[in-house]
Amino acid sequence: MAPSEKSRNLLGLFRTPRLRRKTCILIFKSLPRTERSRIESWSDELGVVLPNLQGDGCAPLGILSSSPLGSLRMVLTLCFDAISRNVEGLGYSPFVIFSVTGVTKLPSSLVIVGLQDRLGRKAMASGALFLSGVFTVASGVVLAILGSGIDPLLSVAFAVIGRFGVYIAYFSGSQYAAELIPTEVRGQGVAAVHVAGYAATFFSAHILYLATYWRAIPDLVLGVLSITGAVLCLMLPETLNKTLPVTLEDGESFGEGEGFWEFSCSKKKVKS
Repeated sequence: MAPSEKSRNLLGLFRTPRLRRKTCILIFKSLPRTERSRIESWSDELGVVLPNLQGDGCAPLGILSSSPLGSLRMVLTLCFDAISRNVEGLGYSPFVIFSVTGVTKLPSSLVIVGLQDRLGRKAMASGALFLSGVFTVASGVVLAILGSGIDPLLSVAFAVIGRFGVYIAYFSGSQYAAELIPTEVRGQGVAAVHVAGYAATFFSAHILYLATYWRAIPDLVLGVLSITGAVLCLMLPETLNKTLPVTLEDGESFGEGEGFWEFSCSKKKVKS
């Protein structure tokens, strides 16, 4: 039986298991390092900001509690913000480091333009997050082992590659979320995913402050969160060269049967 018009709202993303999982992964992908227990504290804020969150026994918390789509966005936004701010203690002026790493924004955009339609959204977002996570963790490990004896150029190289990866993941992830959320609730769904992601940036300054206790902590935390986001990305279906979901029912069945390691670039393009 077709759902009633009343159910055609944001909460429809959380009424069925597969669509709910996709949505939660997208949200968490925006918030890299928050604790699950704190997510509940945002429900009231989301209830105010987002429309049509009442009725049918579903609470606003549903948007954050069980879907992969939203989770991914939180990791992306938090890591994007924190890695961009993490410019001190690298052996050079923070202003120089910020400017040098900021230069990666244009190349990362060109990489997306050139490769996203060849590799696919899933491979691009997951691979870029993994790249960023590996080099961010490597930076933390090197800092932990060598301390102040680390070569400043090595620190800067890790920072540049880490930011390059997170830029690619962040920009490609924005398109990925819009394609995964069904058309009939896309506006509300994308807004909810982005609001959850930006709410997560509240923690970025606190994570960077942990460097006062041990310089390597921010890099290790951000790196682990980025790698976690990359793994979550593998749970999402590919959208390249596929008919995108229009209704909530389409969203629930979209990507059904797709493997964890199945990428668009690893198989021949099939014309419908």
